[in-house]
Amino acid sequence: MRTWLLLMLALTSVSGGRRVSGQNDSQEREFGELTELGKVLRKCLDQSFSERKTLAQCLRNHKDAEGRSARKEGKRRRKSFKWKKMNLRKKVKCGEMYFLRAGEMKVFRLRPRMGVCSTLVQAVGETELVMNCKTFNLSACRKEYFFVSHQKFEKQYCRNKGPGKIAGLVTLYLLYERAKKSKDRSRIWCSIKAVERSGCNEGGSISDTQVPGCDNVCGRAPESAGVNRIVGGQEAEVGEYPWMARLEIRSGDLTSYCGGSIVTATHVITAGHCVDEVNTDVIVTAGKHDIQLDQENNTQVFKAKQILRHPQFSATTSENDIALITLLEPLEWTPYVGPICLPPDADFEDRMAIVTGWGSLAFEGPKPSKLNEVAVVVTDQESCKEAYSQSVFLITNNTICAADSGKDACQGDSGGPLVIKENGIWVLIGIVSFGRGCAMEGFPGVYTRVSSYNSWILSSMALGSC
Repeated sequence: MRTWLLLMLALTSVSGGRRVSGQNDSQEREFGELTELGKVLRKCLDQSFSERKTLAQCLRNHKDAEGRSARKEGKRRRKSFKWKKMNLRKKVKCGEMYFLRAGEMKVFRLRPRMGVCSTLVQAVGETELVMNCKTFNLSACRKEYFFVSHQKFEKQYCRNKGPGKIAGLVTLYLLYERAKKSKDRSRIWCSIKAVERSGCNEGGSISDTQVPGCDNVCGRAPESAGVNRIVGGQEAEVGEYPWMARLEIRSGDLTSYCGGSIVTATHVITAGHCVDEVNTDVIVTAGKHDIQLDQENNTQVFKAKQILRHPQFSATTSENDIALITLLEPLEWTPYVGPICLPPDADFEDRMAIVTGWGSLAFEGPKPSKLNEVAVVVTDQESCKEAYSQSVFLITNNTICAADSGKDACQGDSGGPLVIKENGIWVLIGIVSFGRGCAMEGFPGVYTRVSSYNSWILSSMALGSC
């Protein structure tokens, strides 16, 4: 995150001091040494420049600074950033910064034999950036890479594992570096477009938050799905919730089970507390209904290839309780297996939502063999925060609470979906995280608010598609 913090400091004018991050350095994920731009920014900031004009002058004074390759293949000259507004041409020029207003777009595209190219793009006014990499094909990672950094995530891409579509960005930093000895023909075509910002009160477009192609298939379910019928619930119909997945988590001699939500043919979302990225094997079963039956005609079973837990997940406070599972092989869409849509940015307060799972029917009670469903109501954030004010688990803007008399998720439902029907399409608004007991009066169930992590989810799914 170091590169991102420096970029944000460079873009922000703060009277009387600098804006700093509240994160601990020990929690930050490092991505190698700073680029030359980062070094220059740090040097300028250390000289106590706080106004953009002065900072820009400092950067211009360092325009002859030489960049370095992340693979130590020798030094190359890199252009300094030119602080000016966007011109009429859509193609990104290396070393320039652009300020985009709603409807304006830039395109990052590789030129033949390009060695090093970086750009910085900033949304202006009530807008946000959407980056969509429709073409991405690089050679071996030791020869070249594409680095993407923004306010919630930073990652290095290579081969044909590009960033895909990322929405909800404020500032975006892109860096491409290539080793001189590489003769492979590389291709990158990424558009960066400024769109009207979708606030919580305004809702948002469901299609803007999906992996490319998923908005045509996600969130489809039988008409019977979501009827007002886990704790206080009842058995779901076969195939009623095609995005429901069951996770078998093996760590040494221990085996546990969690729920999950299918979001692409190769990705399942679950709770961070369900999985560990080290020494853990996960087997994902889709299309399952009765867990007592070893074989069901509608099931698909695949092992996890990768487990990615949110880098700021806290087992102590349950903050950032989300993880992304990448499957070894892609799922096949059937009437019993299909993806759920990622949600728009909205609060959903007082709306009815559905929780599904194979968890206990009462606190420390028996568990059903068949998938159960229950309808709950999204509660207001302040009353939920007050209910858990004495708990070590935190209620933040990244959580969403839901409850109804005698209805709740319970043990064994962790990681499962909280879904709601939005404009005729089902969307994943929450992930079962924690609660006090099960259906205890005055203590609603707490879920990870998925919309807070849309950018992280989309950034993490390098090759996700429907």
